[in-house]
Amino acid sequence: MADDVARKIMELNKPWDAIEREVDAAKRLIKSSEGDLEKAHTKEEKESARERREKGERDLVEAEKKKEGLTQYYEVEWDRKSVHLSHQGISAAQDIAGVAAFTSAPTWNGRT
Repeated sequence: MADDVARKIMELNKPWDAIEREVDAAKRLIKSSEGDLEKAHTKEEKESARERREKGERDLVEAEKKKEGLTQYYEVEWDRKSVHLSHQGISAAQDIAGVAAFTSAPTWNGRT
């Protein structure tokens, strides 16, 4: 059942993931064009690097705008090798699993 819930959450998160890939690509373009600008020797090379950087900046703004209105169901921390559900992800997972909550407070039974 947990596998089914995880797969459905991953499916729900696909639009966010697609835009996040666009954001990452734009950031890589900006970074590489800045490196090319530093290494450029000719006026043409510098102009080409500036144009690529500007394109990357425009792409980044457009991609960030696309995120508005999308839901991120989980966040991946690659450096820590961990994934955490967002509040929306927890709600969606509980709905998919058909439970009110995944955790509940322990009840007091009167014994020590």
